[in-house]
Amino acid sequence: MVVPVGVDGMVVFRNGSPAGSAVDVVVDVAGWFATSPDGTPNVLRAVPARRAGNTVAGSGSCTPSPCARLNPGQSTSVGVTGAGLGVPAGATAVSVTVTAVNGGGDGGWLQVWPSGQPRPSGPETTSTVSFDTADTVANTAIVGLVDGRINIYAGTASADVIIDVTGYWAAPAPPWRYSYDGDGLRRATTGPDGTVTRYRWSVAEGLPMLVSENPGSGTETFSVRPPWGPGHLGR
Repeated sequence: MVVPVGVDGMVVFRNGSPAGSAVDVVVDVAGWFATSPDGTPNVLRAVPARRAGNTVAGSGSCTPSPCARLNPGQSTSVGVTGAGLGVPAGATAVSVTVTAVNGGGDGGWLQVWPSGQPRPSGPETTSTVSFDTADTVANTAIVGLVDGRINIYAGTASADVIIDVTGYWAAPAPPWRYSYDGDGLRRATTGPDGTVTRYRWSVAEGLPMLVSENPGSGTETFSVRPPWGPGHLGR
């Protein structure tokens, strides 16, 4: 789940069970949200849920191929970007629903992490989905992206896996920037892709306009400047 953090950096958990029914809690931190250096907030871009991988049907972009049931200790890599899934190649993280289907053995767990990074391991190994024997259990995960793929690992029992993409995060596009010369009559715009277009003021048929000076553009872009003094429009 995604939870706002208090001013003290803490979150609160409450046990709603009847009095005397204690429960243990394990909390795994998977990431955080922060504003970009220019103050632009990171925003989840939701997409219609689309299936990226399904080991039951053997469908999806899996490595190794085809997508197949995972035995204990096995892992697979699933592609989660592309036009068919609505996630651009430049996405930095993805929101997915991970479903363990028909869990084997005495129950087990699945772990999801970014492809291109080592699998988290050790005494504090985390799980994304835990399941019992013959169980089908789903959970939502937010996974960072390195190469447009995510890895899934089966821990102590076998399971089929279904991956559905529900959204993504991408780095904010650089903003448009505007600059003016000292006389205030000449300016330049810098687009998100870094392309610079210079303009000069021109008077054509008595109207002040901005004329593009972009070399080789083949066209001129005009924009009427606010009136310098009283006037009117007519036909």
